[in-house]
Amino acid sequence: MQTERLNIDQLPSNKYKDELLKRTNFTKLEKEGAFDENPSENYQMLIDFNRNLIVGYHNFKRTCSPSSDPKCCRDVNYLLDLVTIFIKKSKIDEGEKNDLINYVEDYWKDKLIKGNDYNCPRKLDEDSMRKRCILKHLYDYCNDKNVTEKKELQYNEYLNRKWDSVINYTNSNDKCLHYNIKYNNNNERINFKDFLLNPRDFSFINFQALEKYDITFSDEKTFNELENASEVPYTIVHPVPPHREGDAREVDWSEEAVGAQAETSFWETPLSAGFSVAGTVFFFFFLYKFSPVGPWINTLLRKPPEVGKSMYKDESLLFLNHPQYKDHYISYNSISQ
Repeated sequence: MQTERLNIDQLPSNKYKDELLKRTNFTKLEKEGAFDENPSENYQMLIDFNRNLIVGYHNFKRTCSPSSDPKCCRDVNYLLDLVTIFIKKSKIDEGEKNDLINYVEDYWKDKLIKGNDYNCPRKLDEDSMRKRCILKHLYDYCNDKNVTEKKELQYNEYLNRKWDSVINYTNSNDKCLHYNIKYNNNNERINFKDFLLNPRDFSFINFQALEKYDITFSDEKTFNELENASEVPYTIVHPVPPHREGDAREVDWSEEAVGAQAETSFWETPLSAGFSVAGTVFFFFFLYKFSPVGPWINTLLRKPPEVGKSMYKDESLLFLNHPQYKDHYISYNSISQ
């Protein structure tokens, strides 16, 4: 169980942090909405920040210059990256954001590379920012590793606070944002976000070889990512007919409506057949009741077959001599020779 609190300020990676920031108004700049409260004071805030940060930078740069230790450069670049992010996250006009960022960068451009005692390169694109963060993280983690044993949870919480702004600013929530770290004959592929927040998951980190690490961006997906993409569940999409202007009727193509339509069609088939049969029966009933066919059928059914044959050789005579119809028809006797 982790009982002892992790002292963030005493971490080896933060050794020069106080020297850099103790005179600055950095805590004011990192406050949410700092550049939105009084936009007219934004330039003055940056003037004060630059003036005091450069003093701290020159003081602790003396320890880095003799051995050309890049730690001083990594730390000051990290702070300048954060200031850029604070400005970008503000709600002020986009043009004003760019003016403020350019003001900061122009101020530091000559001061980071001026003179031969210590050279600190600074590229301004987002990819260079991410590479700087990865390199700083590699060194910081190796410096802090021994003092953070049994305090991993606290250290991870600190890393979340440390890198959250950078990750959000560089759109690094994308799971496919990877970098290759090459050293000697090894090639390690890392996820940018996972690497910054969970460095202990990457066992390849070796403090003795960090200066040999070559970091390059990689947009190729791993085999596991391609496999996961192929396992995306198939979604059935019902076709939607084009909408016609002026047509107030709207067709419901939801699964419930389609199911109800299928159920209606199922019942319509026997109903249609039933109506057809009923119509046929009604037709024959009408023919039987109100036409000469009915009496003719009744006569055939009542008389014996042999009597019918002997008395009515001509079946038409039965029809003509029927009492119901003899008033309406004239019978002619045939003339025999």
